[in-house]
Amino acid sequence: MRIADVLPLTPLQQGLLFHASTAQGGDDVYAAQLAITVTGALDPHRLRDALHTVVTRHPNVAARFSRQFDQPVQIIPADPLAPWRYVELDAGASDIDVDEQVQRVCAAERAAVCDIDDQPAFRAALIRISGDRHRFVLTNHHIVLDGWSMPILLQEIFASYYGQRLPAAVPYRRFVTWLADRDLDAAHAAWREVLAGFDTPALVGPPDWLGLGPRGVKSFRVPEDTTRALSELARSCHTTVNIVLQGAWALLLTSLTGRHDVVFGVAVSGRPAEVLGADSMVGLLINTVPARARITSATTTTDLLEHLGWAP
Repeated sequence: MRIADVLPLTPLQQGLLFHASTAQGGDDVYAAQLAITVTGALDPHRLRDALHTVVTRHPNVAARFSRQFDQPVQIIPADPLAPWRYVELDAGASDIDVDEQVQRVCAAERAAVCDIDDQPAFRAALIRISGDRHRFVLTNHHIVLDGWSMPILLQEIFASYYGQRLPAAVPYRRFVTWLADRDLDAAHAAWREVLAGFDTPALVGPPDWLGLGPRGVKSFRVPEDTTRALSELARSCHTTVNIVLQGAWALLLTSLTGRHDVVFGVAVSGRPAEVLGADSMVGLLINTVPARARITSATTTTDLLEHLGWAP
């Protein structure tokens, strides 16, 4: 593999690399997948070329991760490629369960991106379900892409498919360089101040718990009046629904642990205004930072939300 660049890992990438190394049997909750059903005429070759164009613009999505040095690095290939798989299903055959076949392909794609030592962490599959229906599946390990980046990638893929001219890509190196220039001593001092006096983690599971527990996905529909009440509470406290949900999580942790000083992780976008073009950059820019909530019998809802809203 010809190498175009070697970049350090962001703090969150370091954590995700560790989790990937400990995932059992390809069971990695950080393997993300987006499946889009496309109806109408579709040229697989043009779509594949469009994907290649976009990956060439953002070669960091095809990075390889190496632990061979004192600190892990991401190796950016000079000729980035995203593995492509094209599958044709015969929806008219009575002995073929189309949905089952699609799920098998999707599962195989998810398993493939978990092997980030030997395989690119971003790949695509196009499944022809019938003459004019396809399923376009994009799969990535979270270590190379955050949620903000996926709509950018999709827009560029379809723009390239239709021959539209794309603006100059913003290099991911720009963000990594900005991050490397931060004052770590000052950051450590700030977080020591935020966490001063906190010495016991908010462990929800039993202390002797080891291994992986059951995993799954469940969906629940929140009643309209509850959604409206959450929005009204956020508005009355001059904050966001996200902060309101953080407050609810803090109260739940307090109830589960019996402690009135709890810390939990929250995700931040990591797209600073001082990094030119950060809003259109593709890569992993988010970070997770601790949020601390101290709740006493005198703490009001407004107090809690105000504290969480102003916390670093």
